[in-house]
Amino acid sequence: MFRKLIVLVLLSISAGPSFAQSANHKKLDAMIVQGMKDWQIPGLAAVVVKDGEIVFQKTYGVKNLETKLPVD
Repeated sequence: MFRKLIVLVLLSISAGPSFAQSANHKKLDAMIVQGMKDWQIPGLAAVVVKDGEIVFQKTYGVKNLETKLPVD
């Protein structure tokens, strides 16, 4: 699963500026969510940068299991 995520990220980086609205964006998002479930990760922040510009940025889950504060 982790290898698939890395490959998808690398492919998405080469996809160009339309990445944020593309099917790759949805696939990456789904893989991150599934990876969090599989590896019991409560929260994370993901960023993809291409040519010095952020083409994907999203936070997932919580940063503290007790307070349930979201990752920011």
